[in-house]
Amino acid sequence: MRGLYHLTAALDPTRPVIGNDGWEIVEGDILGVHDYALDGATLRERYCSAEALEHTLASVQPARRNFYLAGHHRKGEPVMLTEFGGLSHAPADSDRWWGYGTLPDTDTLLSSYEDLLNAVLDSPVIAGFCYTQLTDTEQETNGLLREDRTPKLDMKRVKAINTRVSRAVQHDVLQEIHALADERRREQMRAQASQPTSVNDR
Repeated sequence: MRGLYHLTAALDPTRPVIGNDGWEIVEGDILGVHDYALDGATLRERYCSAEALEHTLASVQPARRNFYLAGHHRKGEPVMLTEFGGLSHAPADSDRWWGYGTLPDTDTLLSSYEDLLNAVLDSPVIAGFCYTQLTDTEQETNGLLREDRTPKLDMKRVKAINTRVSRAVQHDVLQEIHALADERRREQMRAQASQPTSVNDR
C-alpha cells in the first residue's frame, strides 16, 4: 500500500491520494473513516472534538477493524467520513433489500438523514463526507434515490440540509469561496451580455 501511495503521488502530485479507506491505514493524504452509527448522538460523541476523534480512531474503531496498521499515526491529515448513513426505507415484503438501519417510512428516513448530517456538519474535526448512498442498487435499498433515480425524499429539504455550513470550514475560507463564485457569475453574465444575438432568416 505504501508503494502504491507513493507511485500514485509521483504520477500526479496535484491530487490527494487515499492509500486505504475506512480501516487498516498505513499511508495517505486523507483519513477516510467508515462509521455507520445510526443516530446523530453517537456521531456527535465520536467526532465532537480533536480528543474524541483520536479516541474514536484508536479505541472505538467504528468499522470493527484496526484503523491504523504498522504503527501508523495521524500526522495532521484531514479526516473525512467517507462512508456513513446507509439508512434503508422499509421495502415491500416481496423485495430483496439491505441497509445498515431500516426505517418505516419516508418522513422517518428524512428526519434520520437530517439528524446524521447535522451531527457531521456540527463537528469541528470532520473535513468532508460521502453519504452511503446516492441511489439504490440491486438489493441495497439505502439510497436517497431509487434505482430508477426517482427521489425518495423532498429534494429541497435534502439540499437545505446538505448546504448548511460545516463547523470545520473556517469563516475566511468560506468568504473567499463565495467571493470567487460571485465574481465568476458576474464574468459569465458580462460574457453573455456581450454576445451578439443572431436572427435566422428563413
